[in-house]
Amino acid sequence: MNCKSNSCSVQKEEGIISGIKSLITHPNSKCPTWNSFLIALIISVFGQAVYFDFIYYDDYLYTVAKAEKGSVWTYSFLSWAMTSTDDGFWAPITKISHRIDIHLFSNKAGGHHAVNILFHIIISLLLWRFLCKITGDGLVQFLSVCLFAIHPLRVEPVTWIAGRKDLLCTLFLLLMLLKYIDWTEKGRKKDYLLSFLFFLCSAMSKPVSVVFPLLLPVMDLLLLKKESISFLKRLFSYLPFFVISLFLTFITIHSEQEAIIPVSLTIGERAARIIVSLSLYFILTLIPKALHIPYGAEYYPFFGWTKGIPVYDRLDILTVSIIATLFSVSTWILIRKQYKKNMLSLAIFLIPLLPVIGFVPFGDHLIADRFSYIPHVGLCLFVCTSLSGVRTITYKISNIMLSLIIITLSLISISYTSLWEKNEKLFRNTLKYEPNSYIALCNLGSSLVKQGRYAESIPHLQKAIEVYPLRAGPYNDLAFSYLCLGRYSASLSLYEKSLQISGEDPEIFSNIAFLFYKMGDYEMSRKYAERALKINKELVNAKKILELIKGE
Repeated sequence: MNCKSNSCSVQKEEGIISGIKSLITHPNSKCPTWNSFLIALIISVFGQAVYFDFIYYDDYLYTVAKAEKGSVWTYSFLSWAMTSTDDGFWAPITKISHRIDIHLFSNKAGGHHAVNILFHIIISLLLWRFLCKITGDGLVQFLSVCLFAIHPLRVEPVTWIAGRKDLLCTLFLLLMLLKYIDWTEKGRKKDYLLSFLFFLCSAMSKPVSVVFPLLLPVMDLLLLKKESISFLKRLFSYLPFFVISLFLTFITIHSEQEAIIPVSLTIGERAARIIVSLSLYFILTLIPKALHIPYGAEYYPFFGWTKGIPVYDRLDILTVSIIATLFSVSTWILIRKQYKKNMLSLAIFLIPLLPVIGFVPFGDHLIADRFSYIPHVGLCLFVCTSLSGVRTITYKISNIMLSLIIITLSLISISYTSLWEKNEKLFRNTLKYEPNSYIALCNLGSSLVKQGRYAESIPHLQKAIEVYPLRAGPYNDLAFSYLCLGRYSASLSLYEKSLQISGEDPEIFSNIAFLFYKMGDYEMSRKYAERALKINKELVNAKKILELIKGE
């Protein structure tokens, strides 16, 4: 018998309203609706990247340039990927990932960008489950993951195709930690083995993984429910992780010799550099302003460009850095007097920064947005533990404020992401903050050359040579600009200087061959084209020049 009474209808309506209210106020990491909300948020911020091109700064080097290594599943390519350190690091999984993209999308950058966004979505969903395992499932966990997913410091690793290694590394790290938690709770051997396997995958994605074994004792201190596993057994469980970490450390030091800064820093300068770098990660996490790539050693927020003086040599900047670092650390530890949980979340923030904070200075940058990707897992854990167990009114106010912060940061991220559309936009933005940025000057100049805007490229390339005269790249690009403008004598002089720096470079020989061809000196053109082919028999441009000479 069907019930058609008014009271039954009211009960049904109240049940529906109650269900909708519960869905809205109680997010669940396994709920498809809330997962869809998170995915939609990420796509709304980063989805525009699928229409972007490659960035000359490493994108081509890691992707299109590797097509010559062979098909993705051939023995020659896989053996190269597993043994090669020719990009300055050992990361076979990252290299295989990029090669699969080339196989699927060729040189269409949109596909490569879409894969980065997909990885970021998966990582955000895994982070949500990680937080729920430790702190419970609720609105604050969802908002913490949203904060991670759309923070402006995410723009670089997600939008930059070459940032794939950070995404893969974090993906496997979260899987490692999730399986390690399962092992500590259930004692199943397969969970431990999977945790170790995911660590191996992380180690083969990015060298920063060398410090990940340090997170295991942190996890053990945080999850003190492990009577099923003895203390001695736990200590032995760390051993395989640290053995792989030691092995990876030796490989990394060997492969990154060229990136390590050759100048010697005093202990005081190195300590100052570490403090300034660390303060920047705290400051940019809280106030993500003046974001650009790369951050050189001559820029500090609120102080601006230091005009040739390294920021760690400025006493006023060092003082502010010390205050900012001490304030951040003390606030992190002391808030709500949850000392143990706060110190552990701070450790998760700091440990991944150890390889990149300046103990061994390397590269042309002081810090990088992408290096905050893993540390912000600790930030999310801190937010969750800080807001757990607070009074209802405080909890509601905190969630409202956190929601407003997420909206604000989303808008900043959307704006900053748009700068990654083209090389010119991205590096003109960098030069606003650091006019002497060698990388920005080279990349902007190269971008203008590729667009045929030769006269515009000249001042940027000249300044790059002035800033750092010992690298061949800007000489080569500047010589090509002069060649295309008919200034053959200046072009030849720059090509010769480029050869002095780089040695027997077939590309430069090929460029000189083209220069002599344009000058009508076919004998010299043939000579240089043949020299180029003697070094690299597959050099297409040199072959074309010889064909042109035959046609004359």
